[in-house]
Amino acid sequence: MRLKEGVRVVGIRPEMVLALMVADSVYKSHGYDATLTSGVEGKHSETSLHYAGGAGDLRINDLPQGVAPVIAADLGEALGEDFDVVLEETHIHIEFQPRQLT
Repeated sequence: MRLKEGVRVVGIRPEMVLALMVADSVYKSHGYDATLTSGVEGKHSETSLHYAGGAGDLRINDLPQGVAPVIAADLGEALGEDFDVVLEETHIHIEFQPRQLT
């Protein structure tokens, strides 16, 4: 996985390290390299999990049209229900948001 210049990962949660390793594997399975474009830095909402090390964004603008939705779907399936994977207009957003155990 590549890091965009300026991306900070100090303080990233261990669960997100795992998620980014899985993301790298999913990108590679489709023949592409993953690039982390935001870790704990950047401008996000006040309540964003980025600031607590619980979210990351992956580049999609270098993917051919139609590939990002497939990667996002595969990534969501690979990570399971404790992670949210959201295909945004400019990136794939991943966050660790575990569900309550019942």
